[in-house]
Amino acid sequence: MKIRQSRKAALASLAKITSDGLARVLDHPARRVWGKKRLAACLCVAAGILLSIIFWPRTNTPSNTTAPENFAASPPAAVAVDSAPEAALASEPANENSPLRGPVTLEDFPHRLISQELKNKPDFTFHRLGDGKGPVMLVVGGIQGDEPGGFSAASLLVTHYNITKGTVWVVPNLNFPSIILRDRGPFGDMNRKFATLSKDDPEYATVSRIKEIILAPEVEAVLNLHDGSGFYRPQWEGPLHNPERWGQSVIIDQEELHGHPLGELKDLAGYAVDRANAVLLAPEHRYHLKNTHTREGDKEMEKTLTYFAICNGKPAFGVEASKNVSLPERAYYHTRVLESFMHQLGINFTRRFELSPQGVSDALEENALIAFTDNRVVLPLFNARSTLNHIPLKRGEKLEFHTASPILTLVKKDNVLEVHYGNRLLTKLIPDYHDYDDSLPG
Repeated sequence: MKIRQSRKAALASLAKITSDGLARVLDHPARRVWGKKRLAACLCVAAGILLSIIFWPRTNTPSNTTAPENFAASPPAAVAVDSAPEAALASEPANENSPLRGPVTLEDFPHRLISQELKNKPDFTFHRLGDGKGPVMLVVGGIQGDEPGGFSAASLLVTHYNITKGTVWVVPNLNFPSIILRDRGPFGDMNRKFATLSKDDPEYATVSRIKEIILAPEVEAVLNLHDGSGFYRPQWEGPLHNPERWGQSVIIDQEELHGHPLGELKDLAGYAVDRANAVLLAPEHRYHLKNTHTREGDKEMEKTLTYFAICNGKPAFGVEASKNVSLPERAYYHTRVLESFMHQLGINFTRRFELSPQGVSDALEENALIAFTDNRVVLPLFNARSTLNHIPLKRGEKLEFHTASPILTLVKKDNVLEVHYGNRLLTKLIPDYHDYDDSLPG
């Protein structure tokens, strides 16, 4: 732990020194006469920051972890691997032929990024992971933007898992504008729009698109990730622990879905509950099965994504972590439940981080990267200053960028590019636009 903290501190100091130096250089009165030298200096500094992170000596050795038959009573030993498997680009299958590797090289770097086009209101991304065989488990995060544990865990499935057997589809950022605003829904609660919805609703296209994915013949099970208030308990134990709360529960709309091979909903959810309870961080965090009995007249739950799936013959589950625990702890519990469902569906995987709150936090921090201009300008942004000036970008072309996470994106406001990572505004970029000469080799 001391080694990891020392490495983090050193990297943070290096990044601060480099960024401060860049700011002083670019603010110098002589900058107007530098021209191409100024641009070259910017690129060199950016490359230096990237290389310092990529090639910094690591203390962990690569190892793999597969879906266990039974979880240990405590978090497993570290299984961190220094490079991601080839992360799936939006709407494209992941490359599962590439084994987990050692430190990422500069040539590898673009392949672990997710390409996006700059949009003021970004749409959700869709990722297919695995070999395309066997039952497909669809994981949805971010239907309500003020629930970061769910969409953070879903994003780690995309960036830090390698599905070695079976198939997982992931929509980690379903209501992306809601995530950016840290709001339950700027146009109302999206999770109440799956029974009927006017074509005039601003979210009609998004809801229609996710319905098409749910209805795909390949999809055999759907998991919708949420963060809920308090701690669900079957009986009243107190204001935060009672049947009206949602946190720390696996939710079903009914006990069975007749005629489906995965139709024993209560049993599948109960197994996930038991596996989560085997690795609790505190007794208060105990999981319970919650049956909403939606078909018996719960008008609100009839409008939800999971009940839409149930009505169309798809086993579906809501997974809730408590808003009364920290973000890394929420994502930790979500990940535990996700892995238990993957095990039940016969999906095998490797994971390249230690499954603990600290391991989750480190993995999320690792993904705070954005790149421009064919990855020539790469910015590590965790703990970045609130504003970064003079970011060198190519003049006259539609701005495209790459990120290391599907929940990291840009929002343009006038001449400012805001970098949002989940609910967090990481920094604001003030670009300088230049003509680029691509004629030189290398």
